[in-house]
Amino acid sequence: DGVQFDLATDRYEGTLIYSRLSNPGGSTTEDQEVLRTNNTTLFGGRFAYQLSDALQLGLHAVNAHQSNTLSDRLVGNPFSGALTVAQNKTVSLIQIVLRDDSPGDGTGGAAFFQAGSDVLITYEDGTVDAGKDIQFEPVIEGGFVQQGYIAANGPEEIRLSYDFDSPAFVDRASFPKEDIVKVEFRLVLGNDYQVWMTSDRQVNRDGEAVLLLMAQADGNVQDITNLQTVRLEYGLPTATHIFGGNIELRDYKGFDLYAEYDLSVSYRKYPNVLRDEHRTTSGIGSRRRAPAWMVNASKKAAPFFAFGEAYSMDPLYNTRTFVTTGTGEIEYDSEREGIVELVEDNDDQDRFPDTVRFDWLQGDSQVFPGWDQNNDFVPDINQNDNFVRSNAVPDYEEPFLRFHSDHEQQLLDRPIRKRRRARLPLPPRPPRIQCVRRCRPDAAAQGDGRRAARGTHLIEPAKQEHLRPRDVRQQFPALWALALF
Repeated sequence: DGVQFDLATDRYEGTLIYSRLSNPGGSTTEDQEVLRTNNTTLFGGRFAYQLSDALQLGLHAVNAHQSNTLSDRLVGNPFSGALTVAQNKTVSLIQIVLRDDSPGDGTGGAAFFQAGSDVLITYEDGTVDAGKDIQFEPVIEGGFVQQGYIAANGPEEIRLSYDFDSPAFVDRASFPKEDIVKVEFRLVLGNDYQVWMTSDRQVNRDGEAVLLLMAQADGNVQDITNLQTVRLEYGLPTATHIFGGNIELRDYKGFDLYAEYDLSVSYRKYPNVLRDEHRTTSGIGSRRRAPAWMVNASKKAAPFFAFGEAYSMDPLYNTRTFVTTGTGEIEYDSEREGIVELVEDNDDQDRFPDTVRFDWLQGDSQVFPGWDQNNDFVPDINQNDNFVRSNAVPDYEEPFLRFHSDHEQQLLDRPIRKRRRARLPLPPRPPRIQCVRRCRPDAAAQGDGRRAARGTHLIEPAKQEHLRPRDVRQQFPALWALALF
């Protein structure tokens, strides 16, 4: 459910969209109101300006965030979101899992240096406790002990558990866990690592902890030359924000250009039941945003065509957001109920979404990317699929060939020099006829064996020849006699 507003003029184009992601469906309640405390809403827009006939500049942004009507009071920050009722509960356990970012090579995985690592705990009045000062150390499971560090190679992992109900914290901490407003980890890591994090508040429907990726190493370093201190603040996800711009050049002296740059921000907040406003963080240390960019350019100079592309994406660039239920619970590991992709996933442009959502019966069972040249929301290679009778079998696999179609591999493999785009219509072929029933086995001997096996004969056009007088006399004697008479 939502609202969309579009505007288009000779020079300007604009779109605004506002949608409620947490309770789609479009059902009516007549005269009864529906009270919801926890919601996930989406707001986005795009503005484009046509500088000339060939050049266009655009700006775009999209934000999806959680809201809690009990704490927001209509003054909350819509960009960073808010903790739901179920999220805003005291955290008792935080776990960090270190893994090998390239487990296939079986070596040079995460290297954890416990001696240089620590945790900083901030309380409501501003007091800060360092884990080493109060002798609050994590319980370490897994990994292989090396000289000076613990390693996780291949499928092995290192699990660090910080229990705020343990005697080490309860007896020595400045304040109880209910007064914590910020927990920051400073991990000394090296080699090819991944950092995952969870807590007893970050669980699925069965109460099992769900790990979320927080950081990973650049490249595949295996000699600890990238030794560094990784700073992470724990929090539950509350919002995802993406903004950026693009430039597009169309057919300018044979050149086409498209360039786009975007920034992704994933907001997190640490729960505290005693506060209405919570500590907001994103990214790693000073890296609050994750960039992504792409550039592709082409040149047409018949009969030649050139194309080039370059792109880059930060490992933490995020285009998905979590969706809350009415009670504030979030299914962190459920692609169907708890996660929504902000980038549209409908490659074949049909009426079925490719992803599986809880507001849809099922995901798309057959995805035919890119083949909808007539924009009828029906794949061009499966034209007998309709609302009345669903059909998931491609036309080229049908026992009776009803439509002219080729396997998508044949379309992709055709030389580009013959057709400017791989999906342009193919040159006309000799006419085909359809068998009333399956062709006999001997049909293969009369024409193309492959086509005969699929129930179709190939009929070659009749060759036109000039008839000589002798041929007319032999084939049409009566007509010849009438002509002589």
